[in-house]
Parts: sequence; structure tokens; C-alpha cells
Amino acid sequence: HNIGGLQSAYSENHMIRQMMIKIFRCVEPELNNLIALGDKIDSFNSLYMLVKMSHHVWTAQNVDPTSFLSTTLGNVLVTVKRNFDKCISNQIKQMEDVKVSKKSKVGILPFVAEFEEFAALAESIFRNAERRGDLDKAYLKLIRAVFANVEKVANESQKTPRDVVMMENFHHIFATLSRLKISCLEAEKKEAKQQYTDYLQLYVIYSLGQ
Repeated sequence: HNIGGLQSAYSENHMIRQMMIKIFRCVEPELNNLIALGDKIDSFNSLYMLVKMSHHVWTAQNVDPTSFLSTTLGNVLVTVKRNFDKCISNQIKQMEDVKVSKKSKVGILPFVAEFEEFAALAESIFRNAERRGDLDKAYLKLIRAVFANVEKVANESQKTPRDVVMMENFHHIFATLSRLKISCLEAEKKEAKQQYTDYLQLYVIYSLGQ
């Protein structure tokens, strides 16, 4: 009798689920359209969407992981995560594409200032978020690219001495990481401080030797 009751409850659930799919089949495409629009307006919107959608999925799955809502939101979250990853890889590509004019002096590089802006925004959005791990992985990719491309630009710089480019930019990176206190970038903060200190000493020796 109990097994029959379970089967009846299952088929009822299945029937309700099928009805929900028919009634709300437009929900997922509409959500995806909204996400695509937000991403088109500003790719940084993917940060907000990742946090919000993760929270909705987490809440829905706590209630019923097999529900129509859980499945729909889970599918949409995959799209949001893909947009977030694309936002990060685009930033890295922009760093790699930076070209320095032979005639102009090099100060704080645009991508160093942009990393500071991104990190400050991300920290405010991801405060107490469930998917902090996604952001931490993104930070590590971004900071590695920042370090590598500061060095690349410093090597290519003709108007500003290499030591000065390295010193100024690593000082800025160190100041940013000290201010934002991003725990997953503690090692990189120490590395930035070391780079800044080393190149400051080289610059002082070079200047005094002139």
C-alpha cells in the first residue's frame, strides 16, 4: 500500500512538473535574454548576476533540488558563469594587447588602474556571497596577467627607464592589495612589495650613479 502511495505521489509530482514546463517554458529563454542584455551593456554586470543567481539557486535547491525552479535557475546560472569567465578572459586579453608609444612616458599602466577598479567593485559585490571561490580563481588569473604584462611593458619602454616602470606599478599594486585585504592574494601582495622594494633600490643606485 505504501509503495503504491509513493508511486502515486511521484507520478503526481511528475505531472505537475510537466505542466510547469509547458506553462513556464518561456522563463528560461527570457532570463537568458535579460542576462545577455545586461552583459552587452556592461560585462561587469556578470559579477552582480553571478552572486544573485547563485543565491537564488542555493535557496531553491535547499527547498527542493529537483524542482522546476531549481533546474531552470541552475541552467541559467551556467550561462551567467560563462559570461563571468568571458569577462575575466577579456580583461586578460586587453592587458596582453597594450602597446606603449615610443615617444610617451610610462606611468601607472591602464590595466593596473583597471585591476584596482575591478577588485574594489568585486569586493563590494561578493561580500558574504556563496560563490567566493569563483572570484578567488579569477583574481589569481588576473593578478598573474597584471604582473607578467607590467614586466613586458617595462621591457618595451623606451622613454621611461625599466626600473621606474616596475617600481611605480608594483608600488600601486601593493597599495591596492594592502587596501582591499584580499586574503587569496596575500602571497601576491608580498611579491608586489618585494618587486617594488627591489626596483626602488635599483633606481636609487642608478640615479646616484648618474
